[in-house]
Amino acid sequence: YAIAHNYVETDGSGIASIYGSLTAEFVPDASHVGFQGISRTNINLNNSTVVGQVTINPPSAGKVVVSFDGQCYSDVGDRIVLAASNTTSWTPNDGNVTVEAANSDVNINSFSHSRVYDVSAGSKTFYAIAHNYVETDGSGYASVYGSLTVKYIATSTTVFDVSPNNRTVSPAAGNTSFSVNSSVGWSVEDDASWLTATKTDGSTISVSYQENTSTSPRTAHIRAYGTGGVEETVTLTQQEAGAYLDVSPDIISVNPEAGSVSFTVNSNAGWTVADDASWLTADKTDGSTISVSYTANTSYSPRTANITVNCSGGMEETVIVEQSASLPDAVADFDGNTQVIIQPNPASDIMYLKTTSDMNSEVSITLIDVSGKVVHRHKFESVLADETLEIDISSLNKGVYLLRLDNSNSVTVTKVIKQ
Repeated sequence: YAIAHNYVETDGSGIASIYGSLTAEFVPDASHVGFQGISRTNINLNNSTVVGQVTINPPSAGKVVVSFDGQCYSDVGDRIVLAASNTTSWTPNDGNVTVEAANSDVNINSFSHSRVYDVSAGSKTFYAIAHNYVETDGSGYASVYGSLTVKYIATSTTVFDVSPNNRTVSPAAGNTSFSVNSSVGWSVEDDASWLTATKTDGSTISVSYQENTSTSPRTAHIRAYGTGGVEETVTLTQQEAGAYLDVSPDIISVNPEAGSVSFTVNSNAGWTVADDASWLTADKTDGSTISVSYTANTSYSPRTANITVNCSGGMEETVIVEQSASLPDAVADFDGNTQVIIQPNPASDIMYLKTTSDMNSEVSITLIDVSGKVVHRHKFESVLADETLEIDISSLNKGVYLLRLDNSNSVTVTKVIKQ
């Protein structure tokens, strides 16, 4: 409210005209405003006198507005100097307003004096000063009624900070965040394809990142930028993955004929390949493939090649190519009329024997190893055409054997392989 009142001196009509303004200002922090009411009656102002003081504690650098307002009752012949000041060592040349009584009946004057000071953070005291100065024909005594108001105004600054400045995460995929303290609107961007930085609210950058499968760490830059050209860049570093190596399958078995096969390599490190066989060549064709070419096996023995993959970090894995032996025709003539068929050849556990005609006399089947030792023998009273006979070779060592088939009329021999 703005209040007016005809008071004490009421010899006139009590009617007046007022032209001016009423201003109200909101101050969010009451600790930034200081106020003291002043009521000093008949005080000696022949010297500079402090009639009021206010202390405030600015939290940071800024401005302080100091206002000394009120009324002064003085003697005719005295000039009263009134000032708002930041020091008790005030002099009239530091700034002031003056009042003088026109006569003994009109000896009340209103006054208002304000000063603005730059301040730093910390406790500061300001003063209301009164002094009878220059015109001193009166008593030098006066009464002052009013107020001293001190208001702190922070220097306007833009706040923009992103924290932490850098963050390190594990090789696994995941999520993390950065905090933003800003007094302006802001946006965010990143420079990495394996990472996405998003503004999720006014104070948070959320970051999602993919798994790092390489053996080297990687770094992304996240840039936050705001109104007025403010910006800050932070970094996210993802640790490297441990080196790994896997070659599959462990073993490939191939026929005696020339051909080619391939192995698959799963590794996050550089790797090389080598083989130990003259009949086979293993080459690295790309970052995940070993191509293997091999010649025909014309011998009666199977053969094996080792293919070794080495990668950085000292890791090594060996896989195998097995090539079966070449075999003569597993169909043998017996007594000029009957064919004997042996299947499969080579075999691992069981071989099956058939004849194309009946063999009515006792039949003997004998397996002989390369040293000439008989390792298996079985006799049948007779064998009918297309009847299947089982020969169990599961207990034999791998290798080439002679199979001898005989009865009272004829003998035939053929080669078979246990694999």
